[in-house]
Amino acid sequence: TVIIRKSVFDKIGLYDESFRYAQDYELWTRIVSKFKTANLSEVLIKYRVLKESITKSKNFKVRLLGIKIRLLGILRMILN
Repeated sequence: TVIIRKSVFDKIGLYDESFRYAQDYELWTRIVSKFKTANLSEVLIKYRVLKESITKSKNFKVRLLGIKIRLLGILRMILN
């Protein structure tokens, strides 16, 4: 669960469709690289991952995209 100002999306854009199985992760790396963020210590939501979920069935692709996203984040930090 998150609360984000619309101005954040106006500045960085929305999901990058090229990260088919990790769009949210890539979006978050862009958000935290440009804006102050915080985590609440209180648990607000719980969920479970089912056997049929994309996360389970596409695990290798998700991990590979995660590596690519982290590398892009490092490059952004170096270039800024």
